[in-house]
Amino acid sequence: MVTYTKSDLEFILAQIEIAEQLEAGVDVATLIPHYSLPFGLREVDGRNNNLLHTEFGAADTRFPRIVPANPLNLEPSDLTFDANGPAPGGIVDNSNYRLPGNVVDSDPRTISNLIVDQTLNNPAAIAAALKVAGSANILAETKAIVGAMQDLAVAREAAAASSAAQVAALLQILTDLQGDLPALQLAAQGAVTAEVIAQGEFDLALAARNQDVTDLTNAQLNATAVINAAFADLVLTPEETILINEAGALVASANLDLNGPDNVDLTDGTAGVFATETTEL
Repeated sequence: MVTYTKSDLEFILAQIEIAEQLEAGVDVATLIPHYSLPFGLREVDGRNNNLLHTEFGAADTRFPRIVPANPLNLEPSDLTFDANGPAPGGIVDNSNYRLPGNVVDSDPRTISNLIVDQTLNNPAAIAAALKVAGSANILAETKAIVGAMQDLAVAREAAAASSAAQVAALLQILTDLQGDLPALQLAAQGAVTAEVIAQGEFDLALAARNQDVTDLTNAQLNATAVINAAFADLVLTPEETILINEAGALVASANLDLNGPDNVDLTDGTAGVFATETTEL
């Protein structure tokens, strides 16, 4: 069982706080007396392994070289490494990580790259998946997949830009409509007011017309009453009756264009009077 003293815990806390400040972008020189001291925490992707050059050994960065590159990409059975150079006994041919001792690996960074990122954004993850799938040309197919991902990213950016432009256009339309809203409201209020005024004038005109019809009807009734009263006691000769009937017929003919659904036909009343008076003769 592991036990910790107070000083152990304080040291661990200090390293965590240093790592947090390094991640926030604080200069390492202001946090650590010397970059070679074992202070701070190292990142999983390899950053801060070297505090003087924080990207040395990080994932997706090139190793610094002191000799010309001579890459090997061999099958495990073909891998050997001379750890002692010209001295004897330095040959390492173990490519199995499950066995103890040194290991020879033609792709030493695959493991760290896969730990950090196993998505399609990581070419190493794509290559590892293709290898498991039995691809006959891992490099070409990896390049094809990476190219497709890049094209997809460009298409997404274009779609996002188009959507942003459409949203901006809609916002501008809404802004313009809001600017025109007071004028539209004023015009609508004016139209409603004009309609109310027009309705009032129509109601007044209709009332005046109805009053005129009532006055004309009363006048016609009064005239009929006067005529009936005048002829009540009148005794006419046959010649006078004929003349009055002829005059009544002329009046009836002239009154055809004056009568409407609301008017009283005077000729009906007078004709009845004339017929009555004529019968008495």
